[in-house]
Amino acid sequence: MNPHPTSLTGIPPARSNEDLAEEAMGRLRILLEGDAEALAVVELSLAGVDKPAEQAARLNIPVSRVYDARDRVGRCVRHIGRELATKQEEEEAAQ
Repeated sequence: MNPHPTSLTGIPPARSNEDLAEEAMGRLRILLEGDAEALAVVELSLAGVDKPAEQAARLNIPVSRVYDARDRVGRCVRHIGRELATKQEEEEAAQ
């Protein structure tokens, strides 16, 4: 069964927020591959551990390295946001 059936018009429905979030997280993990600290910060944030000092304590690293990892994650997130926006515009233009 097709998880995204086309509508009666033959135009596929817009992607759901869940689909976009899943795609973005997958892309984030790819971009951060090899950056263990940044990936660990992301995983801790997803688990609800958001404070840099607490993340640093759990990872046993200085808080300055957590801030640096957060900066790298932020750059990747902005890049992914631009990629997804461009992809969505292209999909809409093709319809």
